[in-house]
Amino acid sequence: MLKDSEKREEIQALHTELWNELQHCDEAFAEHYMTDCLKRLRARRMQRNTLKNFIMTRGFWISVIVGSLLGPLMVVLFIWVSLWVE
Repeated sequence: MLKDSEKREEIQALHTELWNELQHCDEAFAEHYMTDCLKRLRARRMQRNTLKNFIMTRGFWISVIVGSLLGPLMVVLFIWVSLWVE
């Protein structure tokens, strides 16, 4: 998290510098720029939350278990059928 980061002061200085630069820009540009930045930040957060929620679903874990068991079960089935045919 940023609030616990060692580079917190450096990033906060970047924020202050950005704010100072935006004060010299047109009001419409500054508003559009800040709105665009917030949209991208929220979209990135939503992507992370979506992936996190997907990993926590029951279907994901069932597919992981089935996928990991499918290989060994196919080998056992192949050996069993081979011994049965012989």
